[in-house]
Amino acid sequence: MATSANQTYRNMTIRQIMTILYDIQFNHKNIHSFYTRSLEEVDIVKMDLNLFPLMHATPVGAIVDEQTITYSVDVLIADQVNEDIEVAELSQTRRPLIDAYSQTLLTLKDVIANFRQNIQTGSYVDARIDIQMPLSCTPFTARFSNSLTGWGTTFNITCQNTNNLCDVPQTMNDGV
Repeated sequence: MATSANQTYRNMTIRQIMTILYDIQFNHKNIHSFYTRSLEEVDIVKMDLNLFPLMHATPVGAIVDEQTITYSVDVLIADQVNEDIEVAELSQTRRPLIDAYSQTLLTLKDVIANFRQNIQTGSYVDARIDIQMPLSCTPFTARFSNSLTGWGTTFNITCQNTNNLCDVPQTMNDGV
């Protein structure tokens, strides 16, 4: 049975990857909350504005190879935008939707930098993992009472995978 404790140091679990993303969010001055459940389940209407911008991360797959495992994780950085201000404001000095797109992409790039430069002492990412570059980032706007606006990408995070029968918690087949 799987547990949260990882008995094989070289193997990284999805729990560890999600904890790394949480640590980045917790220590980043511009990301105020972290969610892993379905974005449709996040009640944007009831959320305090102090929880924005937010990071949302969802595992979407894993590829197990002989010596590696590659986790695919969708990561979004989103902010809440009142589009009524956008429509009413004709000034080019402040455009909330464009400002949100600009700021959330800069913040997503900060998260990417933690993974790309994980051997640096300032990174919150374990040095045992690699992120596959380049990343294709996509803007989005989801309609709720206000618009949830930001950028998303899929992180393909590669870790060592010992894939060793000796590490399997089972009674070994004695051939009889």
